[in-house]
Amino acid sequence: MERIRRTCRGLGLALLLSATALLLVRYRVHAVPAAGMSPLIGPGDRIVVDTWTHDAVRGDVVLVGDRAARVAATAGSFVSCCDAAGRILVDGLPMNAGHGAFTVKVPRDRLFLLGDDPAVLLDSREVAAAGDGTVAAGEVRGRVIAVIGSGSRASTLPDPAVRTLVWTSRVAAAGLALILLAALPVWRRNRASCH
Repeated sequence: MERIRRTCRGLGLALLLSATALLLVRYRVHAVPAAGMSPLIGPGDRIVVDTWTHDAVRGDVVLVGDRAARVAATAGSFVSCCDAAGRILVDGLPMNAGHGAFTVKVPRDRLFLLGDDPAVLLDSREVAAAGDGTVAAGEVRGRVIAVIGSGSRASTLPDPAVRTLVWTSRVAAAGLALILLAALPVWRRNRASCH
């Protein structure tokens, strides 16, 4: 029986430590200025970022510097502002509202970013070092996979990294359960000896 408890304790500790290490290394929680990403990210919200994923595709929400934004266009896409309704066009398709006339073909290894909130009108020209309003793909610190809202609101984004986050959390919980299971007989014995 003692051998089984030691095995459970060792296995539980290994699972808990390895899963926790993966969670600490791969995922980061950030507070970001909410301007521009409402209603997805609102004031007081925090985001969970998968720091291992830097290959952003159109539609992803990414962290660049301390700002979250949606990838509107990748290399080779044409971005222009504005159509008759005042919207930014990406390869001829309307996106959010824009401001100031511009046209750019997104260069290789660069991205064009937009905020989701058309009232704020943020795009990557606000943070871009280059004159064309694009940001280097290498500046992406990771993909946003979840939003932890102020209060009790929380949501995940459709991203494969969410499955990894959930799976890793379950492995950590299983490890903790094994450790507690191994400790239960000792706790019962100590409790009985106190009475």
